[in-house]
Amino acid sequence: MRWRSSKVKCSIPLEITAHKTASVKGDRHLDSVLSAFILNTEGILIQVGSPLCRMCKQHFAETNQQQKVTPAPMIEVTPCNSSNSSPGQSDTGQSVEEFAESLGRLTNADDTFLSPDTISTASTQSDEPTPVILHEAREKLSEFLAACKLEPLGKPWLSWSDSSERTRQRQTRRATEIVATVLKSVTPDNAGELWRRLASSTAMNKALGVSELSHSEHLYLEALAEAYQNATSWDTRRQVLSIMAGVGTFNDISRYIPGLTRYRYSMANLHRSQFGRGAQVPQQPTTRIRVDLRQLDHFLGFIMSPHLVQDLPFGQKHLKLSSGEVIQVPNVFRMMIPERVIQQYTQYCLVINFKPFSETTMRRVLFECSASVRKSLQGLDYFAAEGARAFDDLVALVRQIGGLGSGKEWETTVVQALMTSKQYLKGDYKVHVTSPSNVADHCVLFALSDSSDADYQQQCSHQHTDLCDRCQSLQETLAKIERVLGETTFPTQDAKDEALFIFQTAQLAIMSWKCHILRSANQDQARIYALEKLDDNTVLIINDWAMKFLPQKYRESQTDWFGKRGISWHVSVVYRRVSGVLQWQGFLHIVQSCNQGSAAVVKIMQDVLNTIKLEHSEINKAFFRQDNAGCYHSSSTVLSCPVISSSTGIEIKRIDFSDPQGGKGTADRLAATCKNHVRTFINEGNDVTNAEQLKSALLSHGGIEGVRVAVMQSVEEEAVVDDNRKIIGINKLNNFEFKDEILVVWCAYVEQVHDPTDNTNESSSVFTCSQDGCVKVFQRLSSLEKHLSIEKCTKSLEKRSLLDLAKLDYKSRLEEGTTSQVISFASFRDTREATSGEVEVKEGWALKPSKKAYRFNQNQRDYLNAKFTIGQTSGRKLDEENFTMARETILSITLQHPITYDQYDICAMAKGGSLERLKLGMLQNICQQLELEVPPKPVRRKALCVDLLKKAVINCTCQLRGKNM
Repeated sequence: MRWRSSKVKCSIPLEITAHKTASVKGDRHLDSVLSAFILNTEGILIQVGSPLCRMCKQHFAETNQQQKVTPAPMIEVTPCNSSNSSPGQSDTGQSVEEFAESLGRLTNADDTFLSPDTISTASTQSDEPTPVILHEAREKLSEFLAACKLEPLGKPWLSWSDSSERTRQRQTRRATEIVATVLKSVTPDNAGELWRRLASSTAMNKALGVSELSHSEHLYLEALAEAYQNATSWDTRRQVLSIMAGVGTFNDISRYIPGLTRYRYSMANLHRSQFGRGAQVPQQPTTRIRVDLRQLDHFLGFIMSPHLVQDLPFGQKHLKLSSGEVIQVPNVFRMMIPERVIQQYTQYCLVINFKPFSETTMRRVLFECSASVRKSLQGLDYFAAEGARAFDDLVALVRQIGGLGSGKEWETTVVQALMTSKQYLKGDYKVHVTSPSNVADHCVLFALSDSSDADYQQQCSHQHTDLCDRCQSLQETLAKIERVLGETTFPTQDAKDEALFIFQTAQLAIMSWKCHILRSANQDQARIYALEKLDDNTVLIINDWAMKFLPQKYRESQTDWFGKRGISWHVSVVYRRVSGVLQWQGFLHIVQSCNQGSAAVVKIMQDVLNTIKLEHSEINKAFFRQDNAGCYHSSSTVLSCPVISSSTGIEIKRIDFSDPQGGKGTADRLAATCKNHVRTFINEGNDVTNAEQLKSALLSHGGIEGVRVAVMQSVEEEAVVDDNRKIIGINKLNNFEFKDEILVVWCAYVEQVHDPTDNTNESSSVFTCSQDGCVKVFQRLSSLEKHLSIEKCTKSLEKRSLLDLAKLDYKSRLEEGTTSQVISFASFRDTREATSGEVEVKEGWALKPSKKAYRFNQNQRDYLNAKFTIGQTSGRKLDEENFTMARETILSITLQHPITYDQYDICAMAKGGSLERLKLGMLQNICQQLELEVPPKPVRRKALCVDLLKKAVINCTCQLRGKNM
């Protein structure tokens, strides 16, 4: 009986138990013998397997001993060769089967009820037979053998491990006789069949505790058990256990894997039957999106903000979906590392009281929606490049000052402050910029108001009483470096002047970078305003000249590679909003020969508007956004807009220009996609050497979705308006609006006042159905309540994972170019009230300064001509950066000591008189490098070249210093 009760306390009733309370815990289970004894003596049936305490078992053992009056009768066994008795019945009335069963109990550990004189004080269900029991069993077995005419057992045999081989053979023969006698006694007619059954069965091995596994199987299971223990996951262990399950039973394998449960053994057997031995379970991914899709949309909108992403006119990224599909997206710069993006987004959500998803999910989305991360951040923006280089120059200057006596502690503090300020300008400053701000460094109106011109000035309705800790830290750090620089003693006055020049140049570059960031953030608001005004009748057009396409052949020689003339192509991206859905279309104008001037731009603008009006007659208004190139930002282009409006039927409402170097946008993204499409066409074995072939390449394989291509051999250079008409000061004007034959201009974009009757802007808040799987959304709460009450949900299976949805939405946003500017936020810990004596910011500090053009003086021109001639004649041209640094510190254009050529020191050779040892050709090359008048070729006298070199050495600085001394 293997049934076990789930009870814990002893199940013997109190009237017959040995203890007085019912709370005694049972430490074993009731067997069939003791259950029958209690039923016979007490008349109470207690189920086999019920819990039993030690006291009760001992009590019933003593009761049984007291009931024994006479010893058990001797068993007379008839010899096995007797024919007088029945084979199945003994003289005592006990059958042979019963006797064999009793004999088996003598050799096995049993839980049967024992008398008190044979019970062990530490007995359990698995107690081994005591010596007394074994002695009685041997006596009974000797009697049995004597009855069968066999030699009785003598003294106990030696242990098998301690016996010799001869002793083992004798014991084997003796055991064979005993077993054969028992089998013949049990079944005289079928002893052989019974033995074969016993040999093939595992019952005898279990009864004797003998392992059923062979030696090879034992080694095999040991190796698998070691692999099981080394595995770190349940999946791997299940595969290993499925191999072992077919070799041994649960008890066998438990010896090799301690602590193995039957559940795991059963799961391994199930794995073996379903998938095979050691087979891997095939993965069947199931998509369950547990993140609110509004959170995903909100996060993607943030990471696509202009302060985090800048477009590139080249390159493409490939994103792989979970289904294996690969999608192509334009390449962009992400101007922060992921951790900084997450920190900034978390702070932004705290400001607007929005609950984001976890940071782990943010990291996964940023990793999958990859972008280029460069140390220079805005790689094509020279403001950012020069600003970052200026910080590096200041760090090098601070280290130099620290070595001259300022100390290591001061150096470490200032370097850390510079690096912190650099990171601030790269990231957080963009989102601190806002129009109404009490911080002068952040207020757009204050920074861009021209105090010298009332027409371009606007007073703030608030006071600038707060200071930004990080903006103030930058100003204080620069002031500290300047003060210490003036107090530091340099080896020479020239070294100090050079250090001051480096500091002033770096300070100017850093402040120019900061001003550029503020102007770019403000000018981008014009694009957002135009996007908000879009409807069925209004379009936004973004124009840009793509980088000239160089003709390329599939196989080209060196003669084809040199002297290429680029093909001009212009990109126009048109947006409009239909029923609340933003739509876009691209127009490419390829011109074989064009100077990319204002006349070409006006013709292209006119052609785009004519095409739009022809296909969509309902469109009647247009906004233009363009970069700061001269062909766009010119009087002729701006003044041509009224003429274009009258000829096309679409009124141009506004033209907005981005800040210089800040106009990268959707046109650059579309150009990057087109370049990759053309490159694929060329790699297939085609040539693209003219405008027609470039058009064929762009239209190959079905073309690019949403892109139309037009080809022109040239553009007429006729001016639409009189060239004599000029807009005074157009270089500092960036926003133009046309109102009833009046042109309104702004120096910087000013936030427009929205018309209260304008209903073009739809509410961004939507109500989604709360039922799982329903994809319906509603603009009003009443519509949602009606849907929940009487309408049927429209459900859609989740066939895309969260990361797949993020990648697809990321691709859509990049292609459409609908990035939005994040509203400004600044934590309270970043601002504080201003105190007297701190650095004050002047009104209009971020305006683009006007630079006066200066001409080179005669000495500068001579220096440049000399360097150019040396590079042209010798072929050793100077590096641009090294030449600039040398030009900034050069005092004169005289020869500097030492005068060298290759490995020769001309000054030392002239003093030592060893110039005559050089060959004539070498002397002529040296004279050419020093721009000396080389004798004509017919004259081949070395003396003339030597005299010229000696005269040149007289003008060297080493000779001049000797004369002064």
